Amino acid sequence: MDNFSWHWIFTINIPIGIVAIILSISYLEETPLQKNIKPDLLGVFLSSAGCFALLLALSEGQDKGWDSQYIVSLLVLSGFTLLLFVLWELYVPNPLIDVRLLLNPVFSASLAATCISTIGLFSAVFLIPIYAQNLLGYTPMETGLLMMPMALVTGLMMPISGKLFDKFGAFWLGFIGMFIVVVITYHLHTLSLDTDYRHLQLLLSIRAVGLGLASMPLTTAGMNTIPVFMVGRASALNNTVRQISGSMGIAYLTYVMLQRQAYHTSVLSENVSITSPMTQHSLGQIEGMLMAGGLPAAAADQGSLSVVMGMLNRQAYMNALADTFVVSAS
Repeated sequence: MDNFSWHWIFTINIPIGIVAIILSISYLEETPLQKNIKPDLLGVFLSSAGCFALLLALSEGQDKGWDSQYIVSLLVLSGFTLLLFVLWELYVPNPLIDVRLLLNPVFSASLAATCISTIGLFSAVFLIPIYAQNLLGYTPMETGLLMMPMALVTGLMMPISGKLFDKFGAFWLGFIGMFIVVVITYHLHTLSLDTDYRHLQLLLSIRAVGLGLASMPLTTAGMNTIPVFMVGRASALNNTVRQISGSMGIAYLTYVMLQRQAYHTSVLSENVSITSPMTQHSLGQIEGMLMAGGLPAAAADQGSLSVVMGMLNRQAYMNALADTFVVSAS
C-alpha cells in the first residue's frame, strides 16, 4: 500500500466475499424456515445505537477529552441504551442476543478469557505498526511483512490447538498460551530505536504461538457447554464481546501511550539543559554538519535545535511505547 491510498485496503474484502458466497451456495445446506419467529427489531435498534455511541466515544475520547460534554454524553447514552437492550432481551421471546447465556458460568468465564485474549491480540496489531513506521521509519509494506509471520503462525496454531484441546482440555492450553503472550508482551518493552527487524519478527511469532494456543480452546470450552440449538446465539454474543473488547483495548492503550509520552517528554526536557556542556557540544556538531551541507549559519543554528528536539521527542515516544507494552502485559 506504499503507492496507493489507504482506502484501497477495504477492496480485499470483495474477492473474499465473492468466494465465501460461492462456497456457501455450493456446500452449506439450507436450514428449515421458521415462520413463527419475528425479528427483534427493537433489539437491533437498541444494540446498534448503544454500541455505536460506545465505540464512537472510545475512538474520539482522546481527541475530544474524556471529561468533555460530548464524550460524557455519548457514554451516558451508550450505558442507558445498552441497559434498555439487556432488559428488552430478557423480555422478548426470540432475542437478538440471548443475555441469559451469561448465567452459564463456564461460558461467562470463556467470554472473559476471550475478552482478555482479544485485547492482547490488538495490543500488538495496534502498537507494533506505530513503532515500526513512526520510530523505525519502515514503509507500510515493510511493516506488513514484519507482521505477516505473526499472522501465519496464529493461523497455523488454530487447528493444532483444536487437536490439543480434544486431548488435554482448555485449562492448560489457555494457561500456557496466555503465559507466553504475557511474557513476550512484557519483553517488548525492551524494544529500542535500533531493534533488529528479524529479532522483532521472531518475538512476534513466538507471541503468536501463545495467542493461537489459547484463543481457540478458551472459546470452544465455553461453546461446548451451550445446547446445540442455542449455539448461534452464543456465537453472536461471543463476536459482540470480541468487537467491543478490541475497541476498548485500543482506546485504553492509546490513552496510556499519550499520557506517558507527555510525561517522558517533560522528564527528558528537564534533563536537557541548553546551557550544559554536553548539549552545547551536540548542538555544535549538528550545526557543523548542517553548515557543511550548505545551510547558512543562522539556519544551521535553528536547525540544530530542531534536530535535538526531534531526537528528544522520538525517545519520549519510544519510552511511552515501552510503558504501554508493560501495561498491556499486565
